[in-house]
Amino acid sequence: MKNRIRKTGVVMIAALALIITSLGFIHYNNEKNVKISDFTQQMNLADYNTLTDNSSSNKIIVSAKNKKDIKKLEGVKNIIKSNDLYFVTFDSVKNSDNAYEKLKSKKISINKDLKVSVQDNEESSDTVSKITNNEKGTRVAVIDTGVNGAGESYDVTGEGTSDLSGHGTEMAKIIEETSDNGANIISIKAFDKNGDGSIASLYAAIELARELDVKVINLSATTGYKVNADYVVDAIKEATKSGIKVICAAGNYSADVKYFATANIKEADVVTAVEENGDFAAYSNFGETVDYSALGTYGNDSGTSIATARVTGYYLKYGDDLKNQGKDLGNEGWDQYFGNATFDVDAEEGKLPEDGFASVLFHGDWKKLSDKEFKNAIDLYPPTNSEEEMCRFFEHIYNILNDNREICVALVSENGDISFIRQVETFVSERIKKIFESGMVKNVYDVRYVFDFCISGGMGLFKHWLTDENALEPAHMAKITTDMVVGTLKSFDNNFRVSDYSKIKL
Repeated sequence: MKNRIRKTGVVMIAALALIITSLGFIHYNNEKNVKISDFTQQMNLADYNTLTDNSSSNKIIVSAKNKKDIKKLEGVKNIIKSNDLYFVTFDSVKNSDNAYEKLKSKKISINKDLKVSVQDNEESSDTVSKITNNEKGTRVAVIDTGVNGAGESYDVTGEGTSDLSGHGTEMAKIIEETSDNGANIISIKAFDKNGDGSIASLYAAIELARELDVKVINLSATTGYKVNADYVVDAIKEATKSGIKVICAAGNYSADVKYFATANIKEADVVTAVEENGDFAAYSNFGETVDYSALGTYGNDSGTSIATARVTGYYLKYGDDLKNQGKDLGNEGWDQYFGNATFDVDAEEGKLPEDGFASVLFHGDWKKLSDKEFKNAIDLYPPTNSEEEMCRFFEHIYNILNDNREICVALVSENGDISFIRQVETFVSERIKKIFESGMVKNVYDVRYVFDFCISGGMGLFKHWLTDENALEPAHMAKITTDMVVGTLKSFDNNFRVSDYSKIKL
C-alpha cells in the first residue's frame, strides 16, 4: 500500500550509471454490434477496470451524446453508459490511444482512465483483520480496498468484496474507534489488493454510494499528479449537493493539493496529516482546500489516509460542531496546513519543516535529467579498459548531480516518483546485466547478487553525498567511487578484467 515514491530516485540512476561505466490514424471498425451496458443496472466495472499502468491504458472515458462515433472506433470491446458518459474498453492500448486522439480532435470531452491510489506510506495494513460493525449506526461508505466485517459490501473491481490489502479494513477500524462505534460501515471496493483503482472505478463507487443512501463518504485516496478526473470531481460535487458529507485525503506528495483530485475539491472536507508532536507531516499535501488535520500514524502505518479516517469518525461523533472540537495548531484559525482543527495530537502547537518541502513534483524537469543527461554521460564516456577514463566519467556524473542538486535531493527524499524508479529498472535490464555476465567467469546467479550489492552501495554513497553539508568535491568523490567499484568486483572474481567490457556493445 505504500506509495513507494520514496527515498531512492536519483541515487539509483546515478548508481546504475556508475556501475555501467565501471563495467565498461484512426480506422473504423467493421463490427457494428458493440453492446452498450447501462451503468445504472451494472455497477460492476470489473470487465472495464483493471489498470496496471498510470501512463497508458486500453480504456477511455467519453462525454458525448452521439454514441455512433464511439461504436465505430476500431478495437472497441465494451461500452458502459452512465448518463452522457461512456466508459469504453479497447482491445489494445494502441487503439485506445488512437481513439483518444481522434475524439479529442472533435472537441469531445474525453479522459484516459488513469490510476487512483490509496494514500498511506507503509507496505501493508495488517493491523486489523475484521471490524465489529454497528448496523444501527450512521451509514458511512468506505470507498477503499474493501472492508472485512462491513454491514454491506459491494465491489466494482472484479476482485470480490474481500479486503486483500488490509487498508480499507484499517480505515473502517479507525472510524469505529474515533466515532465511539457509531458507524454502520458500507464497504464499496474501488481499489485492488495493491491499493490501485482508476478514475472509472472511483466514479462508479461514488455513484453507487449515492444510490445506497449513505450519510458520509470516506475517501482515503487521490489521483496522480495533474490527472484529469473531471468526472470524479463532478460526482463528488453532486454527492455533497444531495447532503452527503465527503471526507477526502489530502495526499502524500508534499505538494499543493490543487494538483490532485480529489483533494482539490472545495465541496469536500480535505484532511492533512500531523505527527504525534504536533509538527506537520513532511509527506502530507497542503493548500487552500484543506479543512482539517489529524494524527497520520496508526500502528506501523502512516499517511493522510489514516488522518482522513480519524476525521470521518469524529464527524460522526460531533457532526457540524467538528470545527470546535479539535486543537488550533499552526496559525490562529484556519491555515493551509492544519485546516480548521487538528485531532488526536498531544501538543498545543505545531510547526512546519524548517527547510520547507522537498518534493519532486515542484521540479518538472526531472524526466529530462534521467532521460537525457545521464544517458548522454554514458555516450560521452563508454566503457573502456582505462580506470582513468572511468574516473573522469564518475566526475562528470557527480558534476551533473551537483548542478541539479535541488531536484536530486528531492528525488532521494520521501517524495520522489515511482515512475522514475521503474524507468531505472528498465534501464538496468537493457544495459547492465549482459555486461556483468560477460565480464566475470563465476556463476551467473552469483553475479546478479554482486550486481544488487553494487546498486545498494552506490545508492547509499550518492544519497549521503547529496545530503552532506560538508560534501567533498566531485573529483575527489569520483576517485573514491572508482576505487570502491573496481575493488569490489576484483575481490569477488580475481579473473575480472575491465578490458573485457570494451568488447560489449551497449
